[in-house]
Amino acid sequence: MKNEDLFRIFDACKPTVEQVRQYLERISGNAAFDLFFSKGGKKFLTRKIEPGLGELVGVVIEKTLFLAKGLSFEDFSGTNKNDRLKLTQKDIFEEGRNCYRNAFPLDEKALEILERHAEEYENLTDMLKTFGYYLLPLQERYLMLDKDSEKTCADYRMLDGCFLGNANLGYFLRTEIIPLCAEAPVV
Repeated sequence: MKNEDLFRIFDACKPTVEQVRQYLERISGNAAFDLFFSKGGKKFLTRKIEPGLGELVGVVIEKTLFLAKGLSFEDFSGTNKNDRLKLTQKDIFEEGRNCYRNAFPLDEKALEILERHAEEYENLTDMLKTFGYYLLPLQERYLMLDKDSEKTCADYRMLDGCFLGNANLGYFLRTEIIPLCAEAPVV
């Protein structure tokens, strides 16, 4: 398509300058944060997104690695369905460490980091999608867990830290994902 035709279509959409800026950022491939990739056994950090970088492990924000994927109900598929309702907070931490060394569910500190960088994080998820990578989007609810707790329920909060309620872990996992984070890697 010629630029003239493209610009005519673009003009008909009447985008704002801010929308054009966001679109350019999205397709530029320049990330606001370090991205942690793994390819062929090698792990590396980059801010330049392009096809073929390997598997996206996560994004580093303020010395915290937010993993690209979290825990879902399927991660506990080896557990009897009735027993999944008996999952403890400790079980969630153990499964998190199976996904990535020293990984843990988001805590208050991690939520504060995400809240400060929510807009950039959401823009990054869109940008990564453009290049074929997946980063867990921001959620409405986050569980607050204790790694040594045998409780089968936990409080959940909004991104801004507001208390929303309490949920059984197995029921929560049926519809929600538990995001994981870890200390930022040194590469």
